Amino acid sequence: MQWGYADTAETYRVTRQMVREVVDLHGWRPSVAFWCAHNEAPWNEPWMAEEAGRYVPDQNQRLDHELAALFRQFDPSRPALANSGAGDGHTYPGWYWGHWKVAAEIPGGAFVTEYGAEAVPNIETVRTYLPEGATAEDWSYHGFQHHEISTHVGVTLLTHSLEEIIAATQHYQARLLQFATEHYRRRKRERVQGIMPFMLVDPWPCTSWSVVDHLRTPKAGYHAIARAMQPVLPSIKPPTTRSPDPTHSPPNPPCSASGGSTTCTAVFVTPNCRGALSTLRRTNSTLESRRSCRCFADAARRVLQAGPFDLPPGSYAVESRIATATGEVLGTNRWSFTITPAPSFDEELS
Repeated sequence: MQWGYADTAETYRVTRQMVREVVDLHGWRPSVAFWCAHNEAPWNEPWMAEEAGRYVPDQNQRLDHELAALFRQFDPSRPALANSGAGDGHTYPGWYWGHWKVAAEIPGGAFVTEYGAEAVPNIETVRTYLPEGATAEDWSYHGFQHHEISTHVGVTLLTHSLEEIIAATQHYQARLLQFATEHYRRRKRERVQGIMPFMLVDPWPCTSWSVVDHLRTPKAGYHAIARAMQPVLPSIKPPTTRSPDPTHSPPNPPCSASGGSTTCTAVFVTPNCRGALSTLRRTNSTLESRRSCRCFADAARRVLQAGPFDLPPGSYAVESRIATATGEVLGTNRWSFTITPAPSFDEELS
């Protein structure tokens, strides 16, 4: 269930039947880790007062706990939650609040089950449900969040082409997901016990937080998640980034001012293996750092610092690779960034 329902006998009857049906339908799947009766139930979401005009602290609470108990009865092999958002974390830095860099502070608690950003599907998918000349209201109906996309991605339907909006939103989503996922994984066993990006696939034609649209076409975010979720991840901790306007997050933000140095640290999340390589690339020039190391299973260990490098303005990429002593590559990674010229004294005053 999603959000609020009337606490009626009919609601109880239908939802109890749904529990039995969903366990019968999906209970055999090894990918199902646990059951959840409700997502963002009104008894745990005071923000719903802004949407519905009222807040009932106990709405659906008894129902959700009864359904969770029913899940456990039908499937004793898995845990069951009464509600997602109560105990686990739904957190959206860089979308509903703050800057995407806030993900480095590990918001959301021990089990983060929602984080991410919207991205518009590829143009072939969009044109199956939104023709040329579609209004802003049409876009809103299909999930396009005008305020968040304008604020964080910096594009609007009035000032940018559809191709520009698709490219910018997909790039932004991919950057945010990679950044947040790698930060969460580096803190596993310390503050984070599990993560679930929101979300995998769309159930209908829309713009959403999914990384695969309703036609099963991947967005750029899909590849970012696939890379960040590698079993053996040579995770890259980028340098502190900054933007001239703290409320705006360009898709490829600057990392340093002109003439300054930037430090990129590769942190590896690996089983037993030896050998690490970090590469900084700009056009045809390459700087490399190598180190042999021993990493232990299910660990998150910092093993190599690449830099600091004194870099002029330009576009760069840090690439990392981890391999066994015999040369078998276990994981690769990449983080792109841009260094912009330092503002002039007059610009800083303005």
